[in-house]
Amino acid sequence: MVSGIPSVNALALVLGLIAWPVAALAEQRTLDWQDLPRGYAIVRPDGGGQPQDLVVVLHGAGGSGDAALTRQGWAELAATAGFIAVAPDALPPDITRPPSFRDNPRYWNDGGERTPPAKAWVDDVGFLARLIGTLKTQSAVNRVFMTGFSSGAAMAIRFAAQRPDLLTAVAAVAGHPTPVPQPSGTPPSLLYATGTRDQLNPIAGGQVHIAVWSARFAKAAPITVPEAWAQALACAGTTDTRPGDGVRLIAWQDCRGGAQVRYYELIGLGHHWPGAPAELPESMAGPFVPSVDGLELIWSFFNAR
Repeated sequence: MVSGIPSVNALALVLGLIAWPVAALAEQRTLDWQDLPRGYAIVRPDGGGQPQDLVVVLHGAGGSGDAALTRQGWAELAATAGFIAVAPDALPPDITRPPSFRDNPRYWNDGGERTPPAKAWVDDVGFLARLIGTLKTQSAVNRVFMTGFSSGAAMAIRFAAQRPDLLTAVAAVAGHPTPVPQPSGTPPSLLYATGTRDQLNPIAGGQVHIAVWSARFAKAAPITVPEAWAQALACAGTTDTRPGDGVRLIAWQDCRGGAQVRYYELIGLGHHWPGAPAELPESMAGPFVPSVDGLELIWSFFNAR
């Protein structure tokens, strides 16, 4: 372990490669929203009657909730640490056909310019708020956190900007809406992590091309997200450190209400969840390099709130 950064969790790597035992921990359920059954996977350990934390996990484009829970390690961590983990499914463009990574991928309506007009009707902010509210009626919930990867990260940022009243902290990995939403009220604490060689979330911003989906769109530079958060929280200054090999951390100081804003650049990493096996080819996502364990990094941030 290097100072300030959790080491790569070998167990999480194994669980990512051999997902079927962990998948058994998650229960599949549905919630009606906008006259549609919206699916979600949930791990709910016995809390012994005590309030439990809730972590909402949002998958990337083309993915699913249950896959995000298992491959990122959230299902196993929830079962051992005793918090509730829920991972809902986004809708595909054509809701009359089964979702497919190549031909009909699930992705979130993050409110950005890349969301096609045909999907503007999907109220994912309302759906996630209803899901959180429903789970609160079923269990005693303490803190509520949200995290996401890629499209899921963009959705998490939109949700945190629009519904800060429902979250204690948010963590985004390799994704944000463009334009970046301006937080309303007092936003929750934010962690943003992204690779410096991410072709789908370029470190300096710019045009993105996803050939498999014939998609082209512009992305703002990732650092503009924590900058917007820091402005909304009236933070007073920053520190710029190298807490570990291949890691740059910019942290904002003296933010309103004791909130934290942290921005991690993971040197040399492409569009991959840090610390877990690569799921996308380098030709599409950029290089995969050993990095921090995203699961441990985010849970440590959440648990300190």
